[in-house]
Amino acid sequence: MLDVTILGTLKIYVDGEPVRLARRQQRRMLGALLLTPSVEIPADRLAGILWEDAEQPVSPAATMSTYASRIRRDLGSAGPVLGSGPDGYVIRVDPSRVDASRFLDQVRQVSTVDDPEHRAGRLRQALGLWRGPVLADAFDDRLRDRLCLHLDSARAAAYELLFEAELARGRHAEVLADIVSASELYPDSERLVRHRMVALARCGHRAEALRVYRDTRQRLRDELGLDPSAELERLHEQLLREQPADQRPVPRQSAPQAGRLYGRGGVLGEIDAYLDRHRAADDVTGPAAILLTGPPGIGKTAVARAVAERRRAAFPDGVLYARLTAADARPVIADTVLRQFLRDLGWPAELPMSRAELAERWRTVTAESAILVVLDDVLAAEQVRDLLPGGRGGAVVATSREDFGRHDGMRVVPMTPLDPAAAAEMLRDLVGEARLPSETIDDLATACGRLPLALLTTGAAVASRPQWTAEEVRARLGPPAPFVLGDALSRSVSGLSGSAARVLRRLAELQWTRYPVWLAPLLAPDTARTPDGAWQELVAANLLDPAGFVCGTPTYEMHPAVRHFVLDRGDRSELTDAILAVVYATLTWSVAVADGGLTARHFPTPVVSAYPIAADERQLAADPVSWLDGHLPAIQTGLVQLASRGRYADAADLATVAVNYVTTRGGPDELLVLTEAAQEAAAQPGVPTGTRAAAMLAYAGALRGKEQYADSMRAARSARRMYLRLGDRHRAALAASTVGSCARVRGDRRTALAAGAAAVAGLAPHVTGQHGSVWVALANSGREFGADPAAVRQLLDVAVSAFHLGGDVAGQANALAVAAVMLLHEERADDAVKALESAHDLLAPSGDRVNLPFIAMYLAEALLAAGHPDRARRYAMTARQHFTRIGFHMGLARCLGVLGQAELDRDRADLALPQLRQALDHAEIAGNAHIIGWTRFQLARGLLAAGSPAEARTVGEAALATLRAISSFRLPRVEAWLLTLPPPPLALDQGSRSNLGPRFDAEP
Repeated sequence: MLDVTILGTLKIYVDGEPVRLARRQQRRMLGALLLTPSVEIPADRLAGILWEDAEQPVSPAATMSTYASRIRRDLGSAGPVLGSGPDGYVIRVDPSRVDASRFLDQVRQVSTVDDPEHRAGRLRQALGLWRGPVLADAFDDRLRDRLCLHLDSARAAAYELLFEAELARGRHAEVLADIVSASELYPDSERLVRHRMVALARCGHRAEALRVYRDTRQRLRDELGLDPSAELERLHEQLLREQPADQRPVPRQSAPQAGRLYGRGGVLGEIDAYLDRHRAADDVTGPAAILLTGPPGIGKTAVARAVAERRRAAFPDGVLYARLTAADARPVIADTVLRQFLRDLGWPAELPMSRAELAERWRTVTAESAILVVLDDVLAAEQVRDLLPGGRGGAVVATSREDFGRHDGMRVVPMTPLDPAAAAEMLRDLVGEARLPSETIDDLATACGRLPLALLTTGAAVASRPQWTAEEVRARLGPPAPFVLGDALSRSVSGLSGSAARVLRRLAELQWTRYPVWLAPLLAPDTARTPDGAWQELVAANLLDPAGFVCGTPTYEMHPAVRHFVLDRGDRSELTDAILAVVYATLTWSVAVADGGLTARHFPTPVVSAYPIAADERQLAADPVSWLDGHLPAIQTGLVQLASRGRYADAADLATVAVNYVTTRGGPDELLVLTEAAQEAAAQPGVPTGTRAAAMLAYAGALRGKEQYADSMRAARSARRMYLRLGDRHRAALAASTVGSCARVRGDRRTALAAGAAAVAGLAPHVTGQHGSVWVALANSGREFGADPAAVRQLLDVAVSAFHLGGDVAGQANALAVAAVMLLHEERADDAVKALESAHDLLAPSGDRVNLPFIAMYLAEALLAAGHPDRARRYAMTARQHFTRIGFHMGLARCLGVLGQAELDRDRADLALPQLRQALDHAEIAGNAHIIGWTRFQLARGLLAAGSPAEARTVGEAALATLRAISSFRLPRVEAWLLTLPPPPLALDQGSRSNLGPRFDAEP
């Protein structure tokens, strides 16, 4: 077990035993990395830390590499992993084992603790981790100020929170000495000064408290040219006045709600930060104003109440509360609230006055007050304006289902459902810790949509029925609509216009997780108002929530509670078959456009009619990955929904056009699921033969990716027969090539060559731009199943001509890339480099972000084979960035393999091994046997160069077995390399040595 301390001197313990790092520079390097565990620090920045203003060595990189090696040696195999790469160094250690990370986590978690005693205990535990200045034996003061300021600030904040909690408990005498020590350690913290003054005054030392204020004010003016904060000055005035007897009442009102607040630490932290910034700003003239918005049952009132409680000390003149919606759902007029507020503050409000006069009196009374006003369940902005306090020291926290605050300068804080952990914790507390298993609790929380009101009523229902088992709870409690939410949602839904209500019902029935705004004209072609207007009405009513952008297009979400409520009370015929057909035809067309932009290939897909769409086609093609990622849930929902309505042809079309995307983005499992759905839908009666054939061929490809070669061959042969009946020779040829490649992997060369011959013979004699990609695919497959190289090159020449006729520059580049790969296999690396440079030059002017990374990857491999490691590294880094963004594991494996080989060529095995290990991880995720075998071989070479011949032999033999299983053309090279390794040492046990001893002794 590993433990690291940096809050004091640097100490590392492995299984309780200390590890000593003798040299200061090594401690400094390790300490800098431990400040941000698992985050890579660039080499140039690390060099600046190590040597600061001192003169750097001739080769900083080499010196740091030496330090890293010594650190690894001292830490041993059980210590943290010190990784290095081309850009810097990283220490891979669980942050929970580093005391600084634990300290920061504990301080952050304290914001969710309401009980002062519990909070104080947690803070003392966190502060107990400090045993001196950060990295006291590795950093000097200047470097500590530069790198560790966040830790020191967090420590000061922890002291502030600790003493605030202790003073709230009335423990002023017990903590006075600690407050004095902390305020001297952090003299710039006015909160600590305030805590010191409060503690002194409560202990009867008012004169000493006033002296602390004077000293602080003098120091602030002399050193910073500042005056004390308004809060500190107000405390000073109170101490001077000793609270005169004629002081007016200080109301402490709050929302009528009890109980614990779950999972709202982030929202409360955001509100605290806003109130603190408002108070510190110099250009503020009015009160702080916050609007909490969200759907019914989201917990807006509970958060407003929590703000009033936790900020009580910041508003010494009182807290006022008013609900602005009457029992009959009508708005409460401002006159009534103003008169009540003035009475609560001790001012006469019974004289006949207009609203304007009441508002003026209210602003005058509160002009110099630090008062907090909580306005609950606001219906419109007009209700709030006259209730704002008059001065900058006050604040308003309002709650509403409507998002109206931005126009009035309010800080709008949208409320979202609880996170899964908080929702489960709330249910467990309500029904009993051990009453239900965790799985049932999680299911109930999900069924409630993690809405606090739904969780509260569900927990109460279960708690009141102790006889219910977990199975009965699951059976009796359904979606969140029955849990009182119906009443809460009814007001919001009934207030919608007819067009907005119609759009809401159609969206609910569509049941997507995200709704892009381009759905608006498709779902509401019959609305009198503009579809966008109806959409915005739903957003304003918090029945739809903004969910970010996909390629610049806004998307929205509907909470499950809203969906259940709408479906339970509405007519499900709103989403007609005609509207559904338009929606999914548009989605299928858009997926085809994005998929074509992603792959720059046009594999056999059904022809999809183009429907009007709000999203720009150029956006789909420019960033297809983001577009497809954002719409993948809609694709998956669409498959189920279309099939459930008997629209099997549409379901097959949608699944088939997304196959290339899933091939690139996902693994074999996801691809198989998608193609199985397409194939099953296409097999239904009435589906056109072309759609069935396309789905079957895609299914065959997925089976091949899962290495189910026999099933793949059967599916491909079935697809070929259907294409031949349709007279589509090109796609029939592609199906034949799939049969051939599967046979090749299975070692059935005869079938492979026969399938290849059938594919070539089936090609139509004419060349068209439409089918260039089919020719490329045939050439690639021909290369895989061992066709004559001359015949394969002829296919590539035809493909280039076809792409040229069609004006497809990307197609020409891809055809050249396939030719270059063949040249590499023939060990003609220089010719391969020329072909790939031509392909790169073709694509570079267009800024093609899809195909250029693949060409760069091939070019990097060719340059490495041609003996140009530096150029290969540059191209590999470029391609790696793109593949990281789209999550393409096979591309990442190949790029990292090039980077590792480049380091090996420069005799830098220590830098090569991390790259090659990462490459193998990505190759195994991608599941490609050829890449796995070749990457293992590269790793074996790296291990040999690093001085581990035994491990190198083990990994090399694994590589040989993997490549032999697929009859790879690289087998001879791996076999020859293994023969160059020294034989493994003969392992003899003690008994064997004793038995052989006399024989050896007998030799002359």
